[in-house]
Amino acid sequence: MTTATFHGTLVARPEVRYLPAGKDGLPVPVLCLRLRNEGLGSNPITVQQHFKAGATRQCEAAARRLKPGQQLTVEAPLTALQLTVAGAAHIHTEKKKGNP
Repeated sequence: MTTATFHGTLVARPEVRYLPAGKDGLPVPVLCLRLRNEGLGSNPITVQQHFKAGATRQCEAAARRLKPGQQLTVEAPLTALQLTVAGAAHIHTEKKKGNP
């Protein structure tokens, strides 16, 4: 599995949220972090670490251990990365190939 590594400073208190997961859509605890990026310009990084259903205590404990100002390294599989463009200059439609 190919991974990406990010380095940053935690800028806000971690949050525990619940998001639907799996085929049944049952909610699982998710640790949510906001980092000031130390590598890719100044864009912030939003990180989510999903825990197994029923692991709320472990997720909450992880949130309590992390404090704003801490330097963190985050590793994630490339398949888990998402990109949000917050300020597109233009959005253009494209013609399908083969159509005039």
